[in-house]
Amino acid sequence: LVMFTSPSTVDRFFGSHFYKKQEIIAFCIGAVTAQSVKKYLDKNIYIAQEATVESLVYKMIDYARGSL
Repeated sequence: LVMFTSPSTVDRFFGSHFYKKQEIIAFCIGAVTAQSVKKYLDKNIYIAQEATVESLVYKMIDYARGSL
């Protein structure tokens, strides 16, 4: 699970040595950030209900509970 809070964090993550083409599940703070993720991934992208870190964490909790 990877949390993205801005398009710049997306570009930095996918351009870094941390990303090695592994399967990740992306959680994005908003639609603009999700669009940036779609440049690198075509699935497993979840968007927070509201553009806040709190809402993003709740989305991850819902995922972990199997609610998504």
